[in-house]
Amino acid sequence: MEILIVEDKEINLAQYRQIISEINASGYGQVNPTIKNELRDALDEIEKKHFDGAIIDLRLSTAEEGTGNEIIRKIVDFKRLPVFVYSSYLGDIDSSIQESFFFQKFDRTTIGFDEVVKKLIDIYNTGITKILGRSGVIEKYLNEIFWKHIADSFEELKRKGISEKQLLRYIAGHLYEYLELDEATGTFDKYAPEEVYIKPPIKPIFFTGSIIKDRNSNELFIVLTPSCDIVQNKAKKILIAKLSSLSENPVRQIKEDSEKIIAAGLNKSDRSEQERKKFYAEKDLKSLFSNNYSHRYYFLPKSKNFEGGLINFHMLESVENSDIADRFEIVATINTQFLKDIIAKFAFYYSRQGAPDLNCSAQDLP
Repeated sequence: MEILIVEDKEINLAQYRQIISEINASGYGQVNPTIKNELRDALDEIEKKHFDGAIIDLRLSTAEEGTGNEIIRKIVDFKRLPVFVYSSYLGDIDSSIQESFFFQKFDRTTIGFDEVVKKLIDIYNTGITKILGRSGVIEKYLNEIFWKHIADSFEELKRKGISEKQLLRYIAGHLYEYLELDEATGTFDKYAPEEVYIKPPIKPIFFTGSIIKDRNSNELFIVLTPSCDIVQNKAKKILIAKLSSLSENPVRQIKEDSEKIIAAGLNKSDRSEQERKKFYAEKDLKSLFSNNYSHRYYFLPKSKNFEGGLINFHMLESVENSDIADRFEIVATINTQFLKDIIAKFAFYYSRQGAPDLNCSAQDLP
């Protein structure tokens, strides 16, 4: 791991180098220190290099007063790495810099340097700096997640022995919350059709939301078996629903009706009737595309990598789990955010109860 050490007393630095050498030899961790004896040089260094942690002495003989807080603030506001203050002058720390698991202060007279380094190694071994310590287009969001959301809960996560993969999912959940919003308006952002699908698929197994193709007929289906049954190997049969082409009913019929009305023009005596039909044809299309047309169908949009289609909950088939890989191949996966809605619509469609029609007339009203 790469750590930045800011310290100007050579007697301390000689001791630090020896301690780090011993830690590396012990197998506890491998630490590669970058040492700067001036805070201004340290500020320049953190702009050029990636670090997994920093140990800072607040008072340096060559530093202006308050410069130690400046580098801490620089890291807290713009970087994502644990910062430990190791000093005899902890009272100099700016009180507005909130202490957390990632920002800790240690009195050098009460704790050894080796313990401080090992605390950094323990954090590094969780994978947190590998996940959140790199630059990218989501730099701002990840910085806020690191300091605003995870810093307060990380000690508990670490205590419970959270794995790097679990930590990654935990972070991704927070990141998704940011990515759902339109930053300019503060409202929910709209999705592009490409975001509905993961293609090529990441999961190598047939799973809930897998779009699969029949090797013989080239027909497309979607897997609807509950994920818990697949994960726990309870599913002897896999439930699939046909994915109809967008050129098939009801899309084709609605489009044809709309096109006929438009082609007929609105200059005849039945202009109002044509306008009414055109309005309802367009309304039906919009309802279909927003999945409010019929509980029987679920619309999947066309994207660059997938033709889209209609999931037809009327056309279900049960396939032996042991046979599915021979007959089908996985071509894509539905993004989890959309899959939840598909499963909800499917469950609602088959859970409808309905009620008998009542023989009522206006005179029955109070």
